[in-house]
This record gives sequence, structure tokens and C-alpha cells, in this order.
Amino acid sequence: MNFTLLISYIMTLIILIILIRYLPKERYQFIFTIPYKKLEDGRWLGKNITYYGFFNALGYTAGTLVTTALLLSFGLSFLQIFLMILFVFIICIPSSKLLAYIIEKSPHGFTVGGAVFVGVLVLPVAIYLSLKLTNFSIEFKNLIIPVYAVISVGYLLGEGIGRLGCLSFGCCYGKEITKVKSNFLRSFFESFYTVFHGECKKISYASGGCGVRTVPVQAIAILLYITTSFVSILMILKGFIISSLITSTLISQLYRFYSEFLRSDYRGVGKISSYQKMAILNIIIIFIYCYIFNGDVIYPEIQKALLEILSLKFLIFAFFIFLMTFLYTGLSTATYSVIEFKVVEKLKQLPQKS
Repeated sequence: MNFTLLISYIMTLIILIILIRYLPKERYQFIFTIPYKKLEDGRWLGKNITYYGFFNALGYTAGTLVTTALLLSFGLSFLQIFLMILFVFIICIPSSKLLAYIIEKSPHGFTVGGAVFVGVLVLPVAIYLSLKLTNFSIEFKNLIIPVYAVISVGYLLGEGIGRLGCLSFGCCYGKEITKVKSNFLRSFFESFYTVFHGECKKISYASGGCGVRTVPVQAIAILLYITTSFVSILMILKGFIISSLITSTLISQLYRFYSEFLRSDYRGVGKISSYQKMAILNIIIIFIYCYIFNGDVIYPEIQKALLEILSLKFLIFAFFIFLMTFLYTGLSTATYSVIEFKVVEKLKQLPQKS
């Protein structure tokens, strides 16, 4: 299992490095466009489908699948996991858009930090309801920490992949390198930076930062979160459940807090943003939970998950998660297209039927 994780991590890292290099380019913002209204001049207005939505959906799906597989190894049934994740998604996905609107006054974006904060608060209720509805035998108290540890890993993996969408859309961007106050960091970011291209990138129309070297906050988050997720998975498989939870929580939330100082996009009012406050509260809440719910240790049995992972219902579940998230986050409300359809000139010269 250790060797499999290592190979998976190396392959994932290679793919991520390639994507980090290319996604800020202009051509990698939109996947396709759907025409929906014909204009008087014969052209069409189009709805844009984005890579932002694709990577968000991929992140949600990957995080959910890893979470599901690990929860299965703790003895939960597929139905219990489905109900638990459904309860969390029903609350967290709309909350991510609502909090982005309240804090950033943005009707077009989503906030992962806000969704995580809400998820940390509502997860015990989701666990309790899913167990209550299915008459689960393991005590609620003993299950809290393993579920939080597993979902924390799923969040890290999903967040790491989802940040690729930020690179594509040009959101959640860092400061210009020249505006970094620390001489050491400025020197470091002279060699490791992100440059966005394209007028439709958020950094371009919101801050005029097209073609400017910026602090690579998204790239750092991607590499840091994915690496931590693999380490945390290994900890869980070895039985270090609390250590995994504390490690994943501290790394994700402390970076979330610090990275806000390196970002240039609008984060709400105040020197300490609402998202930074949420990150600190997340750490405090998790430590409180670790103290209160430190019950009997439950060791994962990954063999229990293998048959379920390969089942048809599991694949349908994954497809459903991807499709719903892709449709919800992939349809751009910040951009539009004007499309013109033409016949290839060679086809116009074909002999006409008499």
C-alpha cells in the first residue's frame, strides 16, 4: 500500500506541475460554448462552460471518492456514507456561494473556505442523522474523529485539485511580486511566480493584473494540499487517526490564514478577513472535538472498501457528484460569448445537385 501511494503521488505531482504551468494561459479558461440566442446580425450569444467548473467538479469527486473509500474501511455502509455526504453537500455547496456574496459582494464566485467552515459545524449533525436513519452499531462518539480525519483528507485532495480551477479562471490571485514586503519572499518569488493572460481572467478585469508576475498562492496551495493529503492518508491507514486530523487541519487552515496576506483579490473588509477568522475557528473547533470525542480507536480495514469501490453503484455515485458539481460551478455567469458559424470554403465549391 505504501508503494502504491508513493507511485500515485509521484504521477499526480507530475500532472499537477504541467497543469500549473499551462492553466494561467488565455486558451485554458473555457472548455466549450453553448449557443442559446441568435442576434440580428446572424451571430449567436453563447454560454461559456469553464475549466474552473471542470476542476471544481474533479476536486469534489476525487475528494468524495477518497472519503467514501476510507469511510467504508471503517465499517460504514455505502448508504450511510451517501446520506452523510448528501447532508453536507446540501448545506455546504449553496453556502459557498452565499458566503462569497455576503463577504466579497460577488454574485459569480464560490468560497471554499466558507464551505469548509460550515462543513466543520454541521458534520456532527450529518453523522448523527446518517447513523440514526440506518441503525448503525458503532457508537456516535467513537466515530466522530475518524470521520473528521477522513473528510479532512478528502477536503485537502479536493481543494488541491479545485485550485487548478482558480488558475484557469484567474481568481484567488496573489499580489504582484514587487508589492511583497519581505525581501526574502520577494527574492524567492522572483523565480517562482504565476502570470495570467487573457482579458476574461478575473485578475484582468478586477485588478488589471494581466501579464503581471504574481505570488503563486494557488500553485503553493495545490502542491501543499495534495502532498499533505497523501501523508494524511498514510497516517490513517497506519491507525494514527488523531495525528492525521490534526496534521491536515493545521496545514490547511494555517496556510489558509497566512496566504490571505499574500493575496490581492478582494477578501472583504478589515486587516484580518472573515476567511482568516474562519480558519482559526476551524482549528479551535477541531481541537475541541479531539478532546471531547477521544473515544476508542477504530482501525481502518481497507480491504472492506475494495469491492464497493469497483461496484456499479459506486461509479454511478461518482458520476452523479461530478455532473452536478460541474453543471453548478462550470456555467460561467461572469462571461459570455458571441459566436459566428461559417461553412468551410471548400464545401461551397462542391458541385450542386441539379
